[in-house]
Amino acid sequence: MFKGIGLLVAFCTYFSVLQGQNEVLVRHDTTIDSSDKKICVKVDRQPIFPKGMDGLVSFYQQNSKFKIGTQPDGAKSVIYNIIIDTNGAVQKYTLIKGINDTYNAETKRIVNLMPKWKPGEINGSPVNVLRTLEVFYLVE
Repeated sequence: MFKGIGLLVAFCTYFSVLQGQNEVLVRHDTTIDSSDKKICVKVDRQPIFPKGMDGLVSFYQQNSKFKIGTQPDGAKSVIYNIIIDTNGAVQKYTLIKGINDTYNAETKRIVNLMPKWKPGEINGSPVNVLRTLEVFYLVE
């Protein structure tokens, strides 16, 4: 059902790296329709990780088996998509750009440990939101 979302997003969007927030932002002016729910890529308020982006970086650092950087300088990155549902749960991890099997699997493992986010909203109502994020690994 969501298998084609990663490819659809790759072809329908462009990415711009926000170095100060350590994430990749997806920009698009519509929603993606699946057979049973809409997944928004442009919302009034993006989902918020507990304690914000600093909290997300801290979460990566506390849970990773490898060293995590806070900026792209000297680091290699894994870029991935997740869907934050209307309850704030993380759904449907999709790898966009990886390093190698070891780091790619580690990123997926960490994502599976994530707590609930504050859901994204449109007009004050929670919606399913596609987020594209980046983890900076200090690969030696």
